Amino acid sequence: MKAFNRTVRERLIALAREDGLHPATYLAVVEVESAGRPFLDNNAPIFLFERHVFFKTLSGAERQLAVNAGLAHKGWRRKTQYVDQRTDTQKLVLIDRARALNTEAANQACSWGVGQVMGSNAKDLGYDSATAMVEAFATIEGQVEGMVRFCRTNKLLGALKRQDWGTFALRYNGQGYRRNGYDTKLRAAFARWAAKVTVMETPVGDLRAAQDALKANGYHQVGIPDGKPGPRTTGTIAAIQKDAGLPVTGELDAATEEALVEAPPAPTREGKPVGSKIVAKAKAIKGAAVAAGGAAAAAAADDPLAAAEKAGSLVGRIKDILEPFAGVSEMLAAWWPLGAVAAAGTLFYLARGIEADRVADHIEGKTS
Repeated sequence: MKAFNRTVRERLIALAREDGLHPATYLAVVEVESAGRPFLDNNAPIFLFERHVFFKTLSGAERQLAVNAGLAHKGWRRKTQYVDQRTDTQKLVLIDRARALNTEAANQACSWGVGQVMGSNAKDLGYDSATAMVEAFATIEGQVEGMVRFCRTNKLLGALKRQDWGTFALRYNGQGYRRNGYDTKLRAAFARWAAKVTVMETPVGDLRAAQDALKANGYHQVGIPDGKPGPRTTGTIAAIQKDAGLPVTGELDAATEEALVEAPPAPTREGKPVGSKIVAKAKAIKGAAVAAGGAAAAAAADDPLAAAEKAGSLVGRIKDILEPFAGVSEMLAAWWPLGAVAAAGTLFYLARGIEADRVADHIEGKTS
């Protein structure tokens, strides 16, 4: 099941409106808590086991057994807290071991579902037990309802209405929220989802709404949102389409809008940027033109990004890449026929991969 599928999104939006909140509010919370993923690979509700909570929940001989088994310890420990929960299989093995000691205590010691609600809150939220809460979380709707119950019961709606992410994070995530940057993450997630909700609720093909959503989602290479289908916008839409396995057309349609809404935030590149493939290719073309004596062609490539974007036609017409260099072949032919052939061959070779490079650049954010 996809993270943030339509069912999850629509239910979160409806509940936000019921509570008088911006429709993106609960979407932002869920993105930060679970990235919108409701279930593990075996369809159990997604969870995170907290050893320090298991320690508090148990007592006496049971607690000592848990400590001896490495299942419980006093206090939260960054280095070892989640070291054996990196995969779904590891999580399931861990919860089975904890449940073998005490099922209810193990369920209380986990944060559950898309909202990562602690099982220890179950009775305060109206469930008979943590085990009953986990059973209710067997559906997406149950998980969403549980998260919203937590917000309502703990009087968090005021902070959410004000978009006071610091206060909300303190009361939802605890004292350590600053260490994990929860308030900053929530603020950024809200901005992304506010733009995406606009895409969801405007007619298909609203390019300005899509540009705003792309930019908010980290695809800054889309340029300045202006509602116009320029090469940067077309290339970024193509990147979304390629990632989603859709036909790469660069045009905005219903399937592409759905892919945009479902897309995770664009990854942030670390380290020194390696630069744009299309810009490098355009510069190489300029060099080839200069070497061939094409001063006019070289001048046409002074803006390599613009030239390369123009050349990177999604319909794959190689002639587009030669357009800025019109007249080169004629000049060279008059000078030396063999040189014209060599130059044309070089330009053609450089042009061959520019479409794929263009899409790759937009996926990786390397458009400069």
